[in-house]
Amino acid sequence: NELQTQTGARIQVSKNTEVFPGTTERIVTLSGDATALIGVLHLMVNKLTADGEGVAGGGVPQVKLIIPNASCGCIIGKAGATIRS
Repeated sequence: NELQTQTGARIQVSKNTEVFPGTTERIVTLSGDATALIGVLHLMVNKLTADGEGVAGGGVPQVKLIIPNASCGCIIGKAGATIRS
């Protein structure tokens, strides 16, 4: 895969029949060091927006992340303080 070669990240895409529960959205799992992950996300968003095909209705790209519940605190901070600041 071109994106994997360029960034060093590993990309796994779920099968057509394997979607996130309650949606029709497939799951893309990225793994690698921080530099590889930032790089592959950047390239993926560029690909999604290049021809408009990967952008839903409003024209704004959207990426959804699923993270372990135990990790949410370090991202949002106590009572959401990190996000608000």
